[in-house]
Amino acid sequence: MPELLVKEGNGPSRVVPLTKTQPVMIGSLEFNEIVVPGDNIPAVVCRVSWSGSGFEITVAGAPSVSVNGRNVSRAELSTGDVIAIGSLVIRYEDGAAPNNQAMPGKASEKPNASVSKSPPSKSPAPQPVIIEELSASFSDLPSLPNRGPSSETKPERGWRSNAVRPAPLGSLKGRPGEEDLLRSPFVLGMSITVGILLIAGIVTLFLIQQRSLEREFGLAEVEFKEGRFAQAYERFHRFATDHPGAKRTSEARRFAWRSSIERELVGASPAHARAFEQLQKWILDDRDSPDFKEIRPDLQRAAERIATGSAIEAAARADAPLLGISDEATRLVERYTEDRTELTASISRIEQLRQNATRSIAKQQALEATLASMKALLGRGDSLGALAAHRQLLGRFPDLAKSVDLGKLVEEALVVEKDRVA
Repeated sequence: MPELLVKEGNGPSRVVPLTKTQPVMIGSLEFNEIVVPGDNIPAVVCRVSWSGSGFEITVAGAPSVSVNGRNVSRAELSTGDVIAIGSLVIRYEDGAAPNNQAMPGKASEKPNASVSKSPPSKSPAPQPVIIEELSASFSDLPSLPNRGPSSETKPERGWRSNAVRPAPLGSLKGRPGEEDLLRSPFVLGMSITVGILLIAGIVTLFLIQQRSLEREFGLAEVEFKEGRFAQAYERFHRFATDHPGAKRTSEARRFAWRSSIERELVGASPAHARAFEQLQKWILDDRDSPDFKEIRPDLQRAAERIATGSAIEAAARADAPLLGISDEATRLVERYTEDRTELTASISRIEQLRQNATRSIAKQQALEATLASMKALLGRGDSLGALAAHRQLLGRFPDLAKSVDLGKLVEEALVVEKDRVA
């Protein structure tokens, strides 16, 4: 059958069989079928799987993977192809012909022709068995008693011989093992064998299940580390739902909540309101759990991200509701930060961003109020009042001189004033 021959350095080779239904994963984590040693190796480097016409290798990312000395991202495999990943050398064999090739770096072994084969020794010829002639004749044998009726000895009616009497039913003993079936050596031996096989089967099933769980959790962790938070949330949520009693279920639930928050914060237009809503749900879901203290750092980091991000966006968009979200997230930062020095630095940074957002919101509100006031004054023909409102606004916020809407109203007020003077 098709197989991969794996060799690291000068160590011995091992064989990994290939099937059309189950791909072989290669990477640094333990759930992979082939583990690549070394630093800076991704969790999953590549996989070897059935493509419908043959086995192929698909590379997930760095480091580079070469087939027969050529770096590839995807390639069909032929028998004898040599795959190099870090310090590992892997050769693909399809099992159609005997393997006469040697692994790279390992000398092929040749049979020793000097060993002579001695001819098989002949067993001695069987000796004839001599059967001695019987010296006794049939006449020498003792005569049997006569079973027929005799006129000399007639048994009386009702007489019964005492020579042979049937034994009582209760005194009969069965053959060995029939007295007590549970004490039979054969039954005891079979029971012990079945028990050992049952325990071995249970242990094997448990190990297979644990390996499958580690593999499922590892794939979800890869999605999270590579920034695919929507996919990571689906995997972690499914893991926690399908395996409620597993060892890493609690950790999977925490990663699911973190993924749900991160997926709202990444992208060109972060949704800070939805991210803060997910954070509040996480707190309600885990606040009564015995390991709630362990997740406080995760809650603090998520709250700080929301507080700073919403303050920055509030300043850019002059959005007052976003500033309110930043205020609520800041209170969570104060609640879940245990290091007072770190808390002081975080609050100072957030407060600076909130001041910028407050000034931006105030400037936008002043602009909108001044525009409305100038339109009303121009509608009554009070061009001087409109120009005075303009000067007052620029006195507070000089950078609003570039406002297009404000500039149009100023031009309109000047035209009105010139017509009045003329």
